[in-house]
Parts: sequence; C-alpha cells; structure tokens
Amino acid sequence: MITALAKAEELMATAGLALDATLGDTQYFLAGPNRTERIPVHGAGPLEGVENVVGFSPGSHSTEPQIPKGAVLDGSFELSKDGYPLNYGTSFLLAVAFTDEGPVAHAVLTYGQSGDLRSEFSRDQMELFSNKEWRDIWFRAADVAANVVGTPMTITM
Repeated sequence: MITALAKAEELMATAGLALDATLGDTQYFLAGPNRTERIPVHGAGPLEGVENVVGFSPGSHSTEPQIPKGAVLDGSFELSKDGYPLNYGTSFLLAVAFTDEGPVAHAVLTYGQSGDLRSEFSRDQMELFSNKEWRDIWFRAADVAANVVGTPMTITM
C-alpha cells in the first residue's frame, strides 16, 4: 500500500498536480470554438464501479474536431501532464416523476443542444452537468411556448 501511495504521489508531482487536487481540477471536457474552455467533469471509467461513465477515446464516432489527449505519464493508465481530458461519456440524463398533476421531469443533454462549437448552446448543458444541475422538461403546450429560446433552423438541400 505504501509503495502504491508513493507511486501515486510521484505521478501527481510529474503531472504538476497538488496532492489535494480535486477531480474537478484535473478531469475536464474542452469546449468552445477553439476547444480551450476547460469544464470540470465528474465521473469515472467503467472499472471504478460508477454509473456516470466518462473517458477518453482516440477514435471518434463524431464529425467534431478531435481533442488531443497528450502522452500518458509513465506508470499511469490515464493521467497525462494535462490531467484527464475527456471526450465521451454520459450524454443524456432524465429523471421523471409521475404525479397526480402530470409528469414532472428534469434532464441534461450533457454535450449541449448544438454541434456548432461557436454556439453558446454547444456547452451550456455541459456546465449544468459539471455543476450537477438539471433543466426542466416541459410537457404542457403553454409551458413549452413560455420557454422557447430560439426557433429551429430549416435545412434545404
């Protein structure tokens, strides 16, 4: 145990991290038009026994620009000099209560409502997710109409 703790301390020092660094200080998603805005993200890999699985995959199933991970430090499985950059994981969370007045729901679309990295909506919900917050889901027409942010874009081909 002492040997493992010493190795962990050495890796943290090599990465330039304080021993009391929080997960939010080291694990992040890069957002914004130039992928330079670090948004702290909670969660862990599938081996840690969490339901909020996040990680980094060198291959992408997306058309978005790739985020370079950087070299993993010798002796670590995931830690790089930049910490733990993430590019995949929990994408949609929904909680619904069925009440006598109708459904009450909250959700977060983790990677945002827009794939356009220049849009404020490409990271708005990542910030909610980072802060462990939710947004309301509207079911009644009046609630939907009262909460419209913009209108859908029409694509013609």
